[in-house]
Amino acid sequence: MVRWAVPEDYQCGNPFFCISAMTRYTPQDFIDLVEKHRIPYHEKTLGQLFCNGSSQEIVRLLMTECERAGVTIRLGCEVTEIKQNGGQNNRFSIETSLGTVTANSLVMATGGQSIPTGLAYTSDIASSMMAMGYSGELTHLEDGTIGPATANIGVLSGIVNFVFFDVDNLVIDAAVDPGDSGGPVFNLDGEAVGTTRAAQVYTDSG
Repeated sequence: MVRWAVPEDYQCGNPFFCISAMTRYTPQDFIDLVEKHRIPYHEKTLGQLFCNGSSQEIVRLLMTECERAGVTIRLGCEVTEIKQNGGQNNRFSIETSLGTVTANSLVMATGGQSIPTGLAYTSDIASSMMAMGYSGELTHLEDGTIGPATANIGVLSGIVNFVFFDVDNLVIDAAVDPGDSGGPVFNLDGEAVGTTRAAQVYTDSG
């Protein structure tokens, strides 16, 4: 989440869509929702907002809002055919692997292919990992991307569970700087096995 996001920050074949979407629901609207659910957060580089705890808090927020609105979530559901009935009602008929769904309106929201993901096991301890982020000064490039990214190589030294994060955490001896939070951590197969969450600083006194 970025506090100061504007339509020009997004790439779209129809730029007016971004303007319409962000006018109807602004970044501040979502921030207000986060505060309504009493999720503590902090601000980092260029207005980037992160949960103080786990991103699972945002997932729980969205699931709670879906439940209140009566949303039905179907996982592993493949859409095989979409038809629009003629006549006065002009309803949509959607054929899926879990049955037929009819609706007065239909929105198809799709995304690009995600980063290949994997898991890290105790057997992976002592193997190399690479943490990526944007700890340097962010620069908006001519092609619409942001750079430069930083990459630091380290070794997986352990897998621990911190109660306040409620998930397994990878302990890697890679250098992590402010601004790297949220960046992916890759294994040697190029799979994203986690994200940079926090850094532990050691001194001569321990």
